[in-house]
Amino acid sequence: MNLFSRDVEEIDVNLPNTLELFLQNIFIVLSVFTLVSLVFPSFLGPLLLLFIVFILIRKVYNIAIRDLKRLETESRTPIFTRVTETVSGLATIRAFGKERYLIENFEDITDSNHSIFYTFNSAIRWLSIRLDVLAVCVTGITAVLILIFHGSVSAAACGLALSYAAQLSGIFQFTVRLASETEARFISVERMDTFLRYSQPEKPDESEDEKNQNLVQDNLSTATLHPNWPYAGHVKFVSVSLTYSTDTMPVLKDVSFEVQPGQNIGIIGRTGSGKSSIGSALFRLLELKSGQIFLDNVDISTLSLDKLRNSLCVIPQDPAIFQHNIRFNLDPGKQHRDEELWKVLEKTSLKSVVDSLDSEVGLSQGQKQLLSIARALLRQSKVVFVDEATSNVDVETALVVDRLLAEEFQSSTVFIVAHRLSALSFCDYLLIMEDGEVRDFGPVEVITRKPEFTSHFERFDSVSLL
Repeated sequence: MNLFSRDVEEIDVNLPNTLELFLQNIFIVLSVFTLVSLVFPSFLGPLLLLFIVFILIRKVYNIAIRDLKRLETESRTPIFTRVTETVSGLATIRAFGKERYLIENFEDITDSNHSIFYTFNSAIRWLSIRLDVLAVCVTGITAVLILIFHGSVSAAACGLALSYAAQLSGIFQFTVRLASETEARFISVERMDTFLRYSQPEKPDESEDEKNQNLVQDNLSTATLHPNWPYAGHVKFVSVSLTYSTDTMPVLKDVSFEVQPGQNIGIIGRTGSGKSSIGSALFRLLELKSGQIFLDNVDISTLSLDKLRNSLCVIPQDPAIFQHNIRFNLDPGKQHRDEELWKVLEKTSLKSVVDSLDSEVGLSQGQKQLLSIARALLRQSKVVFVDEATSNVDVETALVVDRLLAEEFQSSTVFIVAHRLSALSFCDYLLIMEDGEVRDFGPVEVITRKPEFTSHFERFDSVSLL
């Protein structure tokens, strides 16, 4: 993301300005050479020799400057990443006394970036010295030609040629630096083009014929979807394995479980156990490495992404709120009446703080989370995935969220990635994840009575599970 945002800034802001300055100065340099050549046609011979020397110098310089610019940009990314990680995990770092380790590590990656940046600037100075020598040679050759053709060329023309040649010293160096900077900034264009060409897109939508053929091959009960699919919310994972990239370990390993319609499933486990990855698999944010997921007896891999995701609903940890009015945030597709919008706002206790559906969003973090729940209520999806919805809100708002999940989604199958033990109070089943595998799955009253459940979470207090 750092590289992408940096490249967008380079292309939209820095590259046009640099390119404009380069074009202005290149015409100035060409006018100087043209003027001197018109006054002294013999200047073209030495100019050709100087041009060959310039090409050799620039060839050596460009090879180095492109790679140095690429390395400098890439070495900057770990700095931003480490700062973000440190700020997010500051409490953990201090709790384990790792301040010295983090400082030394940050100094190492900063030194690495600065060493490349210093080499990049040194390469620019290396070029500047040689360009100054070439500019002095142009001025010297012009002065020699004035002496040679003394009397045959007017004094005014000689003075004009010499004054322009003398100005070339600063302009020529600046122009070549601009040319190099422009070429270096085009690395961002190259990288953006690589993103566009080689980024793996999501699976394209299949035609109706392909979907029907896949449904028949999977021996499903019907060859076409039910008109009201999903009509119940029956979810079945069959030997699901999921990986984020081809060269990493699977985040889900042979996960199998079955959820009946209308059940509330609490998903618990330590960080990295695969809780949120179940939601990624369900919404097909990533294609499965192996296995199948059935929703109301339909393999979701046979559906178009648009059809699948419009049939599901997610309440994320960070509420997805747009800088628009309340109406747009609740119903961007304009499919519901105002009475329905006000009804869900009343259920989420937001009616008193919203003056008008056309007013701009100006809500607190907790109110934004309630607004995302109101959006889920409005859609009435048969499957709702709640990804730690109460982890970033205060206790009072968390209780309101828990009440809404327990009372308003009784006809839906709800997956709850639990952050607080209170969120498990209205769950029917518990799914315990560990290292990408299902450690245990069963009714809450059965799972919580097992000795291994208590020992597994004995480090955690009664409020926070993670």
